[in-house]
Amino acid sequence: MNTIYTFTGGNDGSQPTGLVIGRDGNLYGTTGGGGAFADGTIFQLVPADNGWTENVLYAFQGYYAGYGPTAMVQDSLGNLYIAYQANVYNPLGPEIDAFIMKAWQSNGNWIFTNAQQYSPEDWESYAQVIELATDDAGNLAVEVYAACPPCVFNQFIYNRLYWKGRFDLAESETFGGPMAIRQSNGLEHLFAAGWCSTIWEVE
Repeated sequence: MNTIYTFTGGNDGSQPTGLVIGRDGNLYGTTGGGGAFADGTIFQLVPADNGWTENVLYAFQGYYAGYGPTAMVQDSLGNLYIAYQANVYNPLGPEIDAFIMKAWQSNGNWIFTNAQQYSPEDWESYAQVIELATDDAGNLAVEVYAACPPCVFNQFIYNRLYWKGRFDLAESETFGGPMAIRQSNGLEHLFAAGWCSTIWEVE
């Protein structure tokens, strides 16, 4: 096993949280900390004769502007989808929403735009995207984890699964925690695994 890059915790980021092998041969990923604003980064690692070179593509600015990227995936066109969180003003109390950012290259420059937002519901106080998956047809599957942090004991936890614009699996604590989701290449099928010893196929 060879070390190809070690994060310094400075502007290059720290605590990598996501990694994909790009269709262009580069590595793309996210860090949960570090960066120019110390709230995480989106980075690129480019192979070279003398090792790998890191380029910071985006630095999260924290709080309302976003922080803590949690997942990344690349579609068949080379677009990157990055999940992160941000605080949102709510007169009823603190609220943290989950966001998905889309990133792509245009004339050599990286473009970043928010593609989707997921808000907590009812009694929940925060939402977080913990898994992303995509297939060759361009369908993006998103798993959203939502909970009530103040409920220290018997904490209420829900996982919601979005796919092709639908609520394919209704909210349910029976998922027993975070799941893994994978989509089959060329087929419009989605597979989801939960901690309750179950694997689902969603058509």
